[in-house]
Amino acid sequence: MNPKEHVKNFRDIGKSVNTLGGEVLLPEGVLYRGGKLEQVYSHEEILNIPTIINLRQGRDVQRFSCDYLHVPAENKIENYNTSHGRIRKWIKAVISALVSDQVKLPILIHCTSGKDRTGVIAAVVLKALGISDNLIIQEYMLSDGVSGPSSIRFALDGIGEINVLLKQELVNKLRRKVETAKLSFGE
Repeated sequence: MNPKEHVKNFRDIGKSVNTLGGEVLLPEGVLYRGGKLEQVYSHEEILNIPTIINLRQGRDVQRFSCDYLHVPAENKIENYNTSHGRIRKWIKAVISALVSDQVKLPILIHCTSGKDRTGVIAAVVLKALGISDNLIIQEYMLSDGVSGPSSIRFALDGIGEINVLLKQELVNKLRRKVETAKLSFGE
């Protein structure tokens, strides 16, 4: 089954970055992104991913035996405005949830279309993992429905130094978690 048939903008972030960068920069099969899951009726359709983080206001219908985390972004604030205090607080909450010891990888991060809220969180994760802004923008541009790179550039500018936004402890936890997953999946 092809997850892209039922989930808009579904993709393996590691595979996308590695393909765009022309070298192995991230483990594949660990971090996924996409849109809403309403048209998914079998866990196999989304590769039996054990953890789903929903960034939308509405909760997911829990159809599968996996862990569902709900860390919604406010709809009243532009999510690309990563210099805004409430957006920064939301970003930290999402990354804290992702690095929690209880969260199992692989993980699917999603919102409605898999481009805006998910794009911002994917950008933060990639920046924390040492991926260049240029590759982050290219990965974002793979999403259907984006009108150009200006929104994600604005988000990256607002993020600034990743160690200031997330604090070094969260960055280190994220890197360890992905590295551990990398070893677990034999990359």
